[in-house]
Amino acid sequence: MEWGFLQTQQKMLIQNKVQLISWNFNFVRKVLGISILRFFMMGENLTQTKQHIQLPVMDQHLLYQLISPYQAVLPSSNTQSYSTHISYGWRNTLLFVLPIILVISTAIYFWNPWYILFLLLLLIYLAISNWVKYQKFKYWFNETTIQIQKGVWGVENILLNFNKIQHVMVKTSPFLRRKKLATVELHTAGETIVIPYISIEQAQYLVDLSLVNVEFH
Repeated sequence: MEWGFLQTQQKMLIQNKVQLISWNFNFVRKVLGISILRFFMMGENLTQTKQHIQLPVMDQHLLYQLISPYQAVLPSSNTQSYSTHISYGWRNTLLFVLPIILVISTAIYFWNPWYILFLLLLLIYLAISNWVKYQKFKYWFNETTIQIQKGVWGVENILLNFNKIQHVMVKTSPFLRRKKLATVELHTAGETIVIPYISIEQAQYLVDLSLVNVEFH
C-alpha cells in the first residue's frame, strides 16, 4: 500500500503473517459503498493505530480479491448461519444497565426529578443497542475457517482460519451452565475472537475443530 501527499508512505505485508482479516462499515460508509479492510498481523501492537494495516475498499469484487489469498471461499457463501442464544440480547441490560440506572435515578430524584427522563432515554438506548447487537451477531464455519458478523450501528465481518489459533478457552457461569451454554474465546497472535452464548455442544465442536487444524497444518 502507498499513500501520502507531500510525504509518501508505503506498507507491505507478508501473507503468512496475517492472523485474521476483518472488514467493516457504518451507515454512511454503506451508503457510499465503502468498506474498511483490516489485516491483523503477527506481533503488531493493537494499541498503536499507526501500525495497523487497513485500507478503504470501494468495490466488493476487489474486497474479495484482497481476501482470497487468506481464504478463497467465505464460509457464509456455502454454509448455514448460527446465532447466539436470545439471552445475549437482554441479560446485560437486565443485570447491569437497569440496576445502575435505578440507583442513579433514586439519587437524582431528590435533587431534580426531571433528570430521570434523560436516564430513561439512556436506558432505552442501551436496551436497544444490546438487542441489535444480539440480532446482528451471526457466524458461519467450515472445516478450516470461521466467519463472524457483529456490530450495533455498523457491521463488522471477521475471517479467521483455525490454523492461526494459538489457544482456545471455553468459559461458563452458573447462568450459562443452567442454559447449557458457553462462551468461546479464540486467541491468535493478532487478536482474540469471542463467540458468546452458544450451546456447549457446538462450543466443544469448535474447540475440537480448532485443535485438529492446529495439529495437522
